[in-house]
Amino acid sequence: MDISLIVTTYNWPEALNKVLESIERQSLLPREVIIADDGSGQDTRDVVHYWQQKLKIPVIHSWQEDEGYRLSASRNKAIACAHGDYLVMIDGDMVLHQHFLRDHAQIAQPGFFIQGWRVRLNEQGNQHVFEHGVIPHSRMQGILDVKNRCYGLRLPLLRALSHGSPTSISGTKGCNMAFWKQDVVAINGFNEDFVGWGKEDNEFATRMINHGIRRKRLRFAAVAYHLYHDESPRDMVACNHDILMRTKENRLAFCHNGLSRYQAG
Repeated sequence: MDISLIVTTYNWPEALNKVLESIERQSLLPREVIIADDGSGQDTRDVVHYWQQKLKIPVIHSWQEDEGYRLSASRNKAIACAHGDYLVMIDGDMVLHQHFLRDHAQIAQPGFFIQGWRVRLNEQGNQHVFEHGVIPHSRMQGILDVKNRCYGLRLPLLRALSHGSPTSISGTKGCNMAFWKQDVVAINGFNEDFVGWGKEDNEFATRMINHGIRRKRLRFAAVAYHLYHDESPRDMVACNHDILMRTKENRLAFCHNGLSRYQAG
């Protein structure tokens, strides 16, 4: 299996650097890393250039002009240049457990996309990561968000007990998701009608399910630590919710404003 790891980012080079450090430590390296950059400045370019020289695998910088929050477009551009047949997608503030990609590779299955999870760090947790890197979960109890502390546990024997409903979009988060490239091409990727934060991941998952691709939830594996930050503005949520509802009501699988703009295939 050839895995392309897609990392979305926007103007937080310090976090991106820590994410790339965690990628370097993976027990199973991807074929390539693609930085899906939604218009970051020179500091992020410098981080990417450093890791292009340091990592033993290709690091591709997929950049677009900063014209506001255009996450769907940024992801589509990255998907279009991916060479792997299996894509794992994370956010640029997700520091990975050393077996993150190995866990994803073991659960990958034709006809399914995978929804992983995250464990949130608090501000003290950020300080630990930036100063010392990720430390064992058993010693992180004071620096994790108490609401989802259990998601930091890697318990392979329990993994098969938590796959969830195959047609549910509950808890959909693009910050830890994996799918076959051919399935994404079939639904034309992420819907670029979405501008601003919110609902694009749910709509993507809905179209995958409408296309016949089922969801498998991944718990107690593929652990990723989400760095603390302020939330993005929510001013476009209502408009984006309307797009999601149209997709649901019309049982759409294909979006017209999507991946084909970049001649993927």
